Amino acid sequence: MEYINQYINYLKNNKGYSQHSTQAYFRDLKQFYFFLCDKNMQINEVDEETFRQYLAFLHLKKLEKRTINRKIIAIRGFYIYYIKYINSNMENPLLNISLLKTSKPLPKDLFIEQLKALMTICEDNYLLGIRNQCIIVTLFQTGMRVSEICNLTLEDVDLQEKVIRVIGKGNKERRVYFKDSAKKLMQQYLVESRDKLIVNNPMQTAFFVSSTGQKLSSRVIQYVIQNRADSALVPFKATPHMLRHTFATNLLNHDADLKMVQDLLGHESLSTTQIYTHVSKKRLKEVYEHHHPLAKNLSNQKKRVDENEN
Repeated sequence: MEYINQYINYLKNNKGYSQHSTQAYFRDLKQFYFFLCDKNMQINEVDEETFRQYLAFLHLKKLEKRTINRKIIAIRGFYIYYIKYINSNMENPLLNISLLKTSKPLPKDLFIEQLKALMTICEDNYLLGIRNQCIIVTLFQTGMRVSEICNLTLEDVDLQEKVIRVIGKGNKERRVYFKDSAKKLMQQYLVESRDKLIVNNPMQTAFFVSSTGQKLSSRVIQYVIQNRADSALVPFKATPHMLRHTFATNLLNHDADLKMVQDLLGHESLSTTQIYTHVSKKRLKEVYEHHHPLAKNLSNQKKRVDENEN
């Protein structure tokens, strides 16, 4: 485990990986390490055949392809590090191992009524209600990741210019923007809510804080959003990432440049951003089939034919 711990520290300190990512890598590598222990093998004794046996072991556990791919990526990255810094005489056992083919599910965005529900204060605690409102509006107007919201500091937010400095994945910096409505809400939160929440922790620099004045965790924000979704007239599933998806989809639906959306989201690759163009096309087709008279009539006819055949 010594080399695995060294690699995790390398990802954290040299590559700027988030705590969530490093924890996931550590779990995957630890599972592989225990597999090798059961076979009385050392890390430097692994070859391609050994790793294919490990893949068979994962398949027997009936893991999803995406989960297996994540483990392949984690172990491949470890051996790249191991060979470069520890044992240059070893050949990477995953050199000829390809990721499993998976279908890419389209990300889910939120409908207008669901957004309205998320922006309706339902909390009994006024201070937390204002804070939660500010978090949700900021997520929706900026497209930030939940981890980025958690790590936001007072210095990162420029209320005058309505811009936020974001430190994203790999410690890469970008700028995102917000509207007057979010600015007013931020000002209200800072004066009416945050100042009271940090009364016992006045040196706190995090922009969004807990009821005890501590930096918020992503789990708390996920709870906040789902709690509001559960309080809607028609409850629904909601996550911080769905607000990010909705942000991107809305921009593309209003003819925003794809490269601009990539920059705002902090995507390293344009191909990651392109998935939202598929979402927009899918939604456009749904709107067309729902509202166009001829399309609706043909759809209803097909439905009646299918019912008669059954």
